[in-house]
Amino acid sequence: LNSNDVLVSIDNNKVISIEDIVDQEFVEISMNVLLRSILKSTNELKRETGTNALCFAVGIINWEIKSKSVNTPVILIPATHHFNKIKNEVRIELIHEEAFINPFIDQYLRSEFDLRVPVLEIKSDSHHELKTWLESKEIPFAFREGSFLGNFHHHRYQIVKELEELLNVDTIGTNVQTILGKED
Repeated sequence: LNSNDVLVSIDNNKVISIEDIVDQEFVEISMNVLLRSILKSTNELKRETGTNALCFAVGIINWEIKSKSVNTPVILIPATHHFNKIKNEVRIELIHEEAFINPFIDQYLRSEFDLRVPVLEIKSDSHHELKTWLESKEIPFAFREGSFLGNFHHHRYQIVKELEELLNVDTIGTNVQTILGKED
């Protein structure tokens, strides 16, 4: 558990709280020190790796993980940004069709409770559907509304998931076995 990871627990020093954005196509935010820092990191990551980590997080699950209280974002909505120098503000456009459930939630539920997050059609109220499902599984948590803008590096969870699936394949080439550190 890395509680400094914003996918695990929202850090108010690394994200900007935004009023309800669920049905918005875009939001305009006046430039400030935190926004400048977030966008600088977004641009650096995009330049270095080709990945866009800028997302809105919608809904928060507060639960205890390894004796530590964490506030985990539920739904992630990828976003793009455009800076208007004249107005000194940034237009953040939400890419709703690419929204997804925070992959940390699925990983945590699989490892600790042997549960898989149900496949949900991601829409504006999906965080409420997930809340209802968690309640049905009697997992202790508290839920709160909220929308946050930040860099959520969710891509690595997909890579780890694919590598774990590779380990379960019956026949793996020797080169892939070497990469995965699997010995005969």
